[in-house]
Order: sequence, then C-alpha cells, then structure tokens
Amino acid sequence: GYTSNFTNAYHQSRGWNNPKLLAYAESHDEERMLYKNLQYGNSSGSYSVKDINTALDRSELTWVIFSAIPGPKLMWQFQELGYDYAIDFNGRVGNKPIKWDYNTAGNRKDIYRVMSEMNQLKLTYKAFEGNDVKLDLGGKGKRVHLSDASQNFVVMGNFDVTTADLIGDFQHTGMWYEYFSGDSINVTDIKMSINCAPGAYKVYTDKNIKTSQRIGSISQVSYQMRIYPNPSQNELRVVLEKAQATNYSVFDAHGKSVKADVLQGNQSSFSIDI
Repeated sequence: GYTSNFTNAYHQSRGWNNPKLLAYAESHDEERMLYKNLQYGNSSGSYSVKDINTALDRSELTWVIFSAIPGPKLMWQFQELGYDYAIDFNGRVGNKPIKWDYNTAGNRKDIYRVMSEMNQLKLTYKAFEGNDVKLDLGGKGKRVHLSDASQNFVVMGNFDVTTADLIGDFQHTGMWYEYFSGDSINVTDIKMSINCAPGAYKVYTDKNIKTSQRIGSISQVSYQMRIYPNPSQNELRVVLEKAQATNYSVFDAHGKSVKADVLQGNQSSFSIDI
C-alpha cells in the first residue's frame, strides 16, 4: 500500500549489459513480507493490507510484477506460502512453528500457484528474456512491457489501496488475453486504461495461452479416514471412508518424507510398512 521502486531489480538500471542480476522480493534473513503486511499494511475504507486474505493477495501481486522483470530471481520456498511469524519469534535463529496447515489453505496455496505460473512463463516465452523491455516500476501502478517477434506481454499491478486506472501502453491494437482469468479485451487504442482494484494484477498477452493451474478458492470436500497407531515405528494402518485408488506420503515428526507410494486398486483399508 506504499510506494516502493522496483527499478533496481533490473540489470540495466545499474549499467549492466547482461541480465544476471539476482534480485529478490523477500529474504528469509529479513522480516517476512507477510509479517510486515500484517503489522504495517496501509488501508483505505474497508480495504486493509492488515487483513490476512488481503495480505496474502498482495504477496501474489508482488511476485507477478517482480518476476516479470527480466533476469533471475531469488525465492525462498515459494515465499513460505505467506509465513507470517516475526523473524525474532523464539529468537532470531530459534526454531519457528512448522505450519503444515498452510498446505491445505486455499489462499496460501494460491501464492504457490501464481509463482509457479509466472516462473513457467519466464521459462517458456522468449519475451521474458528481456531483449525488448519497457518498465514503469516507480509508482503505485507498476507495469512491465515485454516484446518479442512472436509474442508480447503487458504485466501490470495496482499496489495502491484504492482502485486505479492504469494506462496499458499496449504494443499494438487488437485482441489481448488476460492470462490468469482467461478474459479478453479488444484494444482499440494502445493508451486505453485498465481499471484495477486495489491489489489487482493482470498479465496480458496477444496470444491466447492457458494456465496450467486454477487460481482461486478450493472447494472443501468432506472425507474421513483413520490412521493408527500414531506415532508408530514400524507399521501404520489406514482405514478410508470408501474404497478407492490412493496416492499416499508419510512424513516423520521433523517433516522428512519416509515413504510414498501408489496403492493400486480400490481398497478401503491397507497397511504401510515404515
């Protein structure tokens, strides 16, 4: 919700010729982004960056813009899915809570999905190599324009806490497609403005490409299972609510994977040797 300038994450802003500046948006050696969002986040009316769901959405916004800047980026465990404990919790280098529940929280898994999608775009499309790039990263409305002979991208995001109209500066008129939502727009004026809600991000491309993952809420499914004995040193017994083919993974108390397999056929109960 405040103005930060990302320009120094771009190698040419430092007078470098090759895109080898390893920049990062968040470091596990410093206070985590989510903690700062919740402690110091800006607000306007009912919109507050201190709200946990809004704070998590802002992490997605940051990565979309930051990763679109040409060059390698450092990330730590997909921003730890929005880990929100202070770095000095239990001492600066003390053990921190292991939040396994983050793996099933849809708003946190969205961080993983969005980061994965942006990383895949960078790996797939030559425009992200940065041979033809235009950046506007100083204000609250940020834009990255990436051009290539085969495909063009316009990446934009609203870091303000109020709605903003961002000038697209599209590379040409015609049909453009928003990558995450699948929506399309007919650009009749390259200077046309795009209405962006606070915290909104958009990745426009002039070729209709599909995401590999769904971004958004996850439907809750009621399903029961029993695992015993727990803890166990030798064998686990698993009883499912209904018989079905099953993929399973077993982790020890330290989070280390000790067994993973695919159970063939439909079974309602089975044993796992560990």
